[in-house]
Amino acid sequence: MTHLKPKQHYIDRYDKNTIEECRRITKRPKNQSQASKIVKNVLLYITKGERAINKDETISKWMEYDEKKDKMLKKEPKFFPTCLNCSIPMKYDIKELYEQLDSDKLHIKFFFVCPNCRSYRIFLENNKEYIPEKPKCPECNTVLLGKVTRKNNKQHKHISYCTNCNYKDSWNMTLKPTMPKVDLNLSKDRRKYCLTEKETLEYSNAKFDLEACSKLLEEHEKTKKKNNQLKNP
Repeated sequence: MTHLKPKQHYIDRYDKNTIEECRRITKRPKNQSQASKIVKNVLLYITKGERAINKDETISKWMEYDEKKDKMLKKEPKFFPTCLNCSIPMKYDIKELYEQLDSDKLHIKFFFVCPNCRSYRIFLENNKEYIPEKPKCPECNTVLLGKVTRKNNKQHKHISYCTNCNYKDSWNMTLKPTMPKVDLNLSKDRRKYCLTEKETLEYSNAKFDLEACSKLLEEHEKTKKKNNQLKNP
């Protein structure tokens, strides 16, 4: 499986995010004051424009990141560890990507299995052993235990519990993925909220002119203040 998709995939993904963001703005109560309506329209205008300006750069970053994933998955282990229980060489089993939640760093995890006791060890591409951190109780910091129960043919129930206090947490895992709902208004809202290349250029020029005017006014106010100080030392 390759992570890098055709560019249209990323365009569709970005446009869907733009549509959802604009829909949230337009869903505000209809019985608003005239001032609130003006604010909403300005916010919608800016959101559409800023999303359009940042579109190409964001899509490029997404594609580069997915291409990096594919390159990482081409790596193979450089050594084979020894089983800690049996002291015999372990066999290479599978590999998977490891994405750190607090950064954009990518790693690859190599899974090794002992042919004798079937125990596993995991190493990163830098030969550093990866030891998963066990979940701890948010109340008393004790390592949590867990169990899985089958609710029905479509869901499993995961339960985490603490043996030191009364903390307990549970969540359901769907076994069969549900089909996404068809967005009947997607094409219409895409034309409405996703700017064309010409409209993006017009917004960019208007933004530049506005920022230039704002800067001129700021400089004018500074000069005016300075002249007043000279007249009234």
